[in-house]
Order: sequence, then structure tokens, then C-alpha cells
Amino acid sequence: RGNSARFMASWRDSIVGAEYLTLRNLEWRTQVCLFLLVVISTVGFVMMDSVLFTNAATKNLEMIDHAGSFRVDVVDSVFWLRSQFIAAHHGDQAEWQHLKEENEYVMEELRDYHVGNFETAQSPDVSEFYHMHVMVNIPYYKGWEAVDETYWKFGNDISRKSRFATSTPIEEMKE
Repeated sequence: RGNSARFMASWRDSIVGAEYLTLRNLEWRTQVCLFLLVVISTVGFVMMDSVLFTNAATKNLEMIDHAGSFRVDVVDSVFWLRSQFIAAHHGDQAEWQHLKEENEYVMEELRDYHVGNFETAQSPDVSEFYHMHVMVNIPYYKGWEAVDETYWKFGNDISRKSRFATSTPIEEMKE
């Protein structure tokens, strides 16, 4: 058996030599194509990432960040105003003043976020959202009144009216 194995091994290159060279050539071509695919994909990804991320994605992420803060700040403002009423009821001037300053600061941030989102509205859809008119029922002294509002005006009213409510004197809140 050993003699026949050595004999076959000595003829191996001439028996399957052409097929072996074809396979080696095919393997080399496959590796070159794979390398070129990786290089072209990497270059394309870097170019697309730099263009898309610096232009659109960064601004969209900022708008999402501002919108998330906007909602949280509105809810926080309501709770701080409630806490301000409780502090006024208990006569805690220091706590009342602290809550007033905190709420005013947050409402100024809210206004700035709102203005920033309005100014950086990139797509026509976002811009249309800010300018779209919607009928909103608002409570007045004698009942509800339908008012034509835009998101731009509504966002400004929230920060303005919350700051106005926060600035109510402590004596008036005690009543």
C-alpha cells in the first residue's frame, strides 16, 4: 500500500494539475472580489454616513431631543405649579420662591426649544405641522370656546401662560 500511495503522489501534479490550477485561480479571484467588495462598501458607507449624518441625522436627533424635553418640561411645569400652591398654602416662602425660579427657568428653556425646533424644521412635513391650523376647545369663563390654533402658537402659549401662572404672588396663591 505504501508503494502505491507514493506512486500516486508522484503523479498527482500531472493527473489533476490543470484542475488544481483552475481551482487556485478561482480561489484567488474570489478573494480579490471579496476584498474589492469590502473596500467599495466601506468607502460608500463612510461617504454616505458623513453626508447623511452631518446634514439630516444630526438635526433630526436634535429635534427629537428637544421634543422629548418639551413634553417632560410641560408636565414638570404643572407639578411645580401645584407644589408652588402647596408651599404657598403652608406659608413656606423659601420653597415657593425656589419652585417659582425653577419653573421660570424650565419655561424659558421650553420656549427656546420650541423656537429652535421651529427654525430648524427641515422637511415640508415638519414645517406644515408647525403652521397647520387646528380647532381647539379652550375653557373660558362661561364655557368652552373653539379657537383656531397652530402648533407654533400653542407651544408659545404653554410657556407664556405657565410663566405667568408661576409669577402669581404668594398672597394670591394662599387664597
